[in-house]
Amino acid sequence: MAESEPRAERRRLQVSATRRTHGLPQRAASGDVEVEGVSEGTNVEKGHKIKIRSEPLRIYGVHVMAANSQFDSIEGRSSALRGIYAALEREVRTETFEDRLRIQKEVYMMRLHPDLEPHLPFDFNMYVRGPYSPDLAKAYYTDAQPVHVDLTRRAADYAREILGMDTQMLEAMATLVEICNMNSGNPGFTVEDGLRMLVSIKPSLEEIASEARDTLGSLREKHGLKLPDACTRSADSR
Repeated sequence: MAESEPRAERRRLQVSATRRTHGLPQRAASGDVEVEGVSEGTNVEKGHKIKIRSEPLRIYGVHVMAANSQFDSIEGRSSALRGIYAALEREVRTETFEDRLRIQKEVYMMRLHPDLEPHLPFDFNMYVRGPYSPDLAKAYYTDAQPVHVDLTRRAADYAREILGMDTQMLEAMATLVEICNMNSGNPGFTVEDGLRMLVSIKPSLEEIASEARDTLGSLREKHGLKLPDACTRSADSR
């Protein structure tokens, strides 16, 4: 089931993006982001413009996956996903929309840790509630036995911290990281620009936007996360 419910309340907005993952340039394209409450022609900041389109497009697609044959099938990805959660003594729950929203944001955030990313080879696109992976949705809807996963102590500590966070904070952090990811090709784009764009497309997150930025910074320092350059680039450091 796609995360983009309810359909009647969505608008598709075009964003031009250049994406880099761990310093590796990836395919850049114009695509659609489904966002609530933004009028056509909204000028987010310094030429970062979003416009309404009528037809849906993907923002970008290619992700560098771990060279592991277990990921060749959706069953293999489901087993790996369930193995991660089993190692953390958690279940993969998908009964409600809240459950599915949480797992999407939990996995996105867990992938930022270098010890967890190879176990979670999922592509994400931007949707109304932040980063969303159709591949991940297929995996958690597919029944499979969890594989045994040996997590490092630091990876497990980070993952448990993520799993204990509020859903809205996970959404704010994941969305901010993805905005920075999409704009990492712009050397002038800062985390402050990312915050302004986050609040512009998701006004409901305004009250916790700055906290989300600060929490990301703390997690990076504490756990050695690999964040996009724009998330670590501040206007104060120019």
